[in-house]
Amino acid sequence: MGGTIKLDLDLIGDLASDLSRLHSDFDHVAASAADYKSGIGSSTVSDAIDEFGSNWDIRRGRLQESIKAVAEMAESAHEGFTQTEMDLANKILGKAS
Repeated sequence: MGGTIKLDLDLIGDLASDLSRLHSDFDHVAASAADYKSGIGSSTVSDAIDEFGSNWDIRRGRLQESIKAVAEMAESAHEGFTQTEMDLANKILGKAS
């Protein structure tokens, strides 16, 4: 016989929600590095800020894609395992699904 599988469905659901919220939060922290350039006198520092900002925009976008994908997987797992649990409970109790 197979082993026992124990899952914390609330934890999986919370993970999906937290990741979705994190993905959304990244949309709101898109402050441009240009916002900080006005107080910088050095063109070398200003150029470095521009480069950092550009690189961060690219990497933040990639990170957001990954966070969204994992959030969707967690939500799918939560829904699938919750439905499976309900189906098994109904069968044990002799209820039609």
